[in-house]
Amino acid sequence: MNSARIRVSTRSVDPEEADDFWRSATRPFFVTDRIDPDTPLEGSISALPIGSSLIGRTTFNAQKYTRNNRLIAESGLDDQYMVQVVLDGQLSGNADGVDFVARPGDVTFFDLGRTWTADAEAESTGRTITLLAPRSLVEAESKGRSLHGTVLRGVPAVVLAQCMQSVVLALPHLDPGAATGYEDVVASLLRVSLGIAEPDLSPRPDRSLRDRAYTYIAEHLSESWLGPTSMCGALSVSRAQLYRAFASDGGIALVI
Repeated sequence: MNSARIRVSTRSVDPEEADDFWRSATRPFFVTDRIDPDTPLEGSISALPIGSSLIGRTTFNAQKYTRNNRLIAESGLDDQYMVQVVLDGQLSGNADGVDFVARPGDVTFFDLGRTWTADAEAESTGRTITLLAPRSLVEAESKGRSLHGTVLRGVPAVVLAQCMQSVVLALPHLDPGAATGYEDVVASLLRVSLGIAEPDLSPRPDRSLRDRAYTYIAEHLSESWLGPTSMCGALSVSRAQLYRAFASDGGIALVI
């Protein structure tokens, strides 16, 4: 049996200490803050090593993630990628200039040597399978191209997601030596899934969120239902992401 499991959960601490506990637990990866000031942070991490990588399950409620240059310098993870299969909930944000939205069934790629922000949102509890792997392993399978901000969907995502779920289920029943071999399995499936995704592998930013928002407002300005809620649904972004795009203007409601 593999005994090197990492387990942390806000359920293991006093509710009044949950925010500080979860911020500390997630600090190597991002600065975590509440989205709703009245809703405490909740989450859990259960992970096991496979070779030079780490894979496991994570849960979350509504929360905001920021990976800035200071954290990159402090964390010592600037040569790693975070690859996440979204099982429940939604991740949306900006990865060094690339807007992204990931929903259940999608697979996201984040280079921990680069900045990004994300809003994690869920009706109840969001869930992901998360792989922390060396950049050399991930970008070897992408032929050296950066995948920062990439969201895999469709067949490529299904291939990689099913592999990662199978690995997570198998690892607790293996000794550490056997578990190490699973890194090669993940690398092989990365190669297959990224190969299927050619030629649309590299993330390309769509028109800026501000441009898309202005177009949407112009097209629907006479509609009584036009507002932040309808815009979030139409543009596939969170309220926080939409507000940040127009913060310098006093917020999206004032723009409308």
